[in-house]
Amino acid sequence: MPDDPRAHNYLGAAYYEGGDLAKAAEAWRTSLALQPTASAYSNVATSSYYLGRLADAAALYEKAVALAPEDHRVRGNLADAYAHVGGRDADATESYRKAAALAAERLRINPADAGATSDLAHYEARLGRAHDARRLIADALKRDPKDPYVRYNAALVAARLGANDAALAEIERAVALGYPRYLLPKDPGLEAVRQEPRFATLLPPRDK
Repeated sequence: MPDDPRAHNYLGAAYYEGGDLAKAAEAWRTSLALQPTASAYSNVATSSYYLGRLADAAALYEKAVALAPEDHRVRGNLADAYAHVGGRDADATESYRKAAALAAERLRINPADAGATSDLAHYEARLGRAHDARRLIADALKRDPKDPYVRYNAALVAARLGANDAALAEIERAVALGYPRYLLPKDPGLEAVRQEPRFATLLPPRDK
């Protein structure tokens, strides 16, 4: 089924989970060429983000947002790319505001969604709303303490608020729960803790 975009999308996901970003990007680009969906644009953007191609990631996330304007996660990913690409701080702030509003709307429908709660905590931290960020991430961790992506968001919040020890502890918990270890040295959001000696102990052997 060489022309099935879903097959290439699944292949990309398998490479991504296995730690091969280059092959994941190649498979996802094939899927995107066959069927340009929000998910396909977002997947290629994510691979670009972790490969350090931040301007490319931002451009691709923009296309994903155009196709899925109500998805707070895509909007939040775009904000993250803007925040790290350089010279787009105003765009990042505006995108975080929109992502926060969309996440809050999702939580009005389902207040028990720990993932959306932790995403909103991340957006609030990036917007400088420390009190709300702490309250939200505490709620998310209470609701689903075993979700590695909730723990990862907790690390982002802590790092953004200058609590490096807490951020490292949350990264350790996220990795123990299954968060992909190989993404850590490639993540612009963890730049604040990257120079900490404790961070190096969390990396895959080839990245130490």
